[in-house]
Amino acid sequence: MKFTTQEMVCLNSILGGKNIFGIALQLPAIMIEEDYIRETQELLIEKGVLDKERHLTKEGAILIKLLDEYKKAEKHIFLNKSRMSLHKDGSMIIISKMKDGYEFQRQHKTAFIFNMLKQVSFLRNEGKPEDRMVEKVPFKEFELTLDDFKAEEIFVLKKFEKYSAVFEKIYCLKNSHGIEYELQKEEKKQINSWELRKVIQEIFELESKVEENVR
Repeated sequence: MKFTTQEMVCLNSILGGKNIFGIALQLPAIMIEEDYIRETQELLIEKGVLDKERHLTKEGAILIKLLDEYKKAEKHIFLNKSRMSLHKDGSMIIISKMKDGYEFQRQHKTAFIFNMLKQVSFLRNEGKPEDRMVEKVPFKEFELTLDDFKAEEIFVLKKFEKYSAVFEKIYCLKNSHGIEYELQKEEKKQINSWELRKVIQEIFELESKVEENVR
C-alpha cells in the first residue's frame, strides 16, 4: 500500500512526529492546519488505516508498529530510494520512495536479496577475487561518468549504525563491467560479481553466502 507525504506525516505524528531517519517529510508551505488534518484523516479512512471514529484499525496498528520498529532500529541500509532497518531476527522494515508516495513493508533480508539477484543480472555472473588498482577520483569528476550508465545500472549503497555512516559506496554495473566508488575516500576501482556479492553478504549480515542464492 502506498502513502502520500501528507499521510506519512500524519502516521508519524502518532509516534511523536520526530524525524524518520533517511526520509525527508515536508509540510506544504501554505496550509490551514485543521483542514489539512481532516483531509489526511479522510484519506487514511479510505485506505482502512483509520476507522470512521478516526481510531487506528487493526491494519493501521500493524502499520504504526512497522514504522515504530524502523525508527527504533540501530542499523539502517539505504539502497537508492529504499530505506531499510535491519533487525536481529533477520527481518527488515523497508520504506521505498515511489513516484506517487511511499510504500513500506516487512521482509526477511534473504528474500530481499533473492529478489535483487533476480532483478540485477550482473550479480548472477561468474567471478573470483582479484587484485584491484585503486584510483583517486574527485566526486565531481566521477559524477560525469554516471551519464554512461542507465538509472537502473547505478546503485547507491549505504549502511548506518546508530545513525552514523559506516559504509557509503556507489556501484555502476553494466553487463560484466562493474565499478565501485567509495564516497568518503573518493576512490574508484573495478569490481566483479563475486566481489559485489561478498559486499552484499557483509552489509546485510547474511549467514549464508550470496552464491547459494544464485544457484
